[in-house]
This record gives sequence, structure tokens and C-alpha cells, in this order.
Amino acid sequence: MSTSAPSPRQFRAVIDTGAVLQNERLAGIDMPGLDLSRMKGNELRFEHLKTPAVRLSQAHLSDADFVGCDLQQGDFSEATLWQCVFKDCLLQQASFRESVLEMSSFRAQPMPKADLTRARLTGALFTEADLSGASLSRASGSGVDFSRARLCDADWSGACFKTSRFIGADLRGASWDAARFEACDFSGALFDTDPRAHPAFVACTFDPVAHGGVPHA
Repeated sequence: MSTSAPSPRQFRAVIDTGAVLQNERLAGIDMPGLDLSRMKGNELRFEHLKTPAVRLSQAHLSDADFVGCDLQQGDFSEATLWQCVFKDCLLQQASFRESVLEMSSFRAQPMPKADLTRARLTGALFTEADLSGASLSRASGSGVDFSRARLCDADWSGACFKTSRFIGADLRGASWDAARFEACDFSGALFDTDPRAHPAFVACTFDPVAHGGVPHA
């Protein structure tokens, strides 16, 4: 770990060389639109950043922690975030379009209207997250956990998920055009209508299933 935390300008200078940052910390920055695009790093820590519309597109980060950061409308498009953790962050309308978020945790994060179009989510955790109105169109993954997440009005068109958990999730108002969910667990999830005859759901568990806000026995 560096003895003193680098400044955003120092981070940018390192990023532009193509070097990989290791065990660094960026904290307490108030800089909307901060440009960290194409950043490469391992075991980085971002703390209490006030950086709405931050740019982390095409970043490659592993084992990074984002704690107490304002990342609303941030651009994480085409980024690879491996085993990263978001805690107490603001992620409203953030774009993770075409990103790889495998094994990352977004547990209980507010992410309404986030864009996860074509994102790869294998092993990611979205338990109790607010993804209302989010786009998961053509997103994919296996072993993803959306248990108790708020997913109302989300767009799942063309999505493909296997062996994932949606236990107790709110899926009312969601769209399922050309989606496929295989061997997923929707026990106790909320739907507008009974999903058990819908072609999007293959060998899935609905026990109990709920629609119209009322669970079935």
C-alpha cells in the first residue's frame, strides 16, 4: 500500500501508461465526472467519493472495494469488475452496459434504472438491491443471486440466466420477451400474473409462486 494516497491526477497519469495499480486507495474526492476510464488495478479501495457521472468505462479491476461512494449515472460500460464489492454506494442510473461483473457484490445497493444490457453476471450478488426499472436486456449469467431484490418494471428481454436465485424478489411489471431462465429458483417471488406457463421459464422452481402480490400455496 502506498504511504500516501495518490491524487486523481496521479491516478490518471498511471492509467495512461497502461500500468496496473496495486493496493491503492482513493478517498474523500469531490469531483463529479472524474475520469478513471481504462483503469487497471488489483485490490484497490475507493472510499466516500462524491463522483456522480464517474467514468470507469473499459476498466479492469479485481478485488476492488467501493465504500460509501456517490456513483450515480456513472459509466462502467465495457468494464471488467471481478470480485468487486459495492457497499453503501449510490448507483442510480449507472451504466454497466456490456460489462463483466462476475463474482461481484451489489448487495442492498440502490440501482434504479441502471443499465446492465448485455452484462455478464455469473456469480454476482444482487440480494436486496433496488433494480427497479433497470435494463437487463440480453444480460446473462449462472449462479446469480437476486433474492429479495426489487426488480419491478425491469427489462429482461433476451436475457439468459441459469441456476440463479430470485427468492422473494419483486418482479411485477417486468418484461420477458425472448428471455430464458433455466433451473432458477423463484420461490416466493412476486409477479403480475402466474409465470408457470410462460415459455421464458424452463425447469424453474415456483414454490410458492406469487402474482398480483398474493402468494400461492
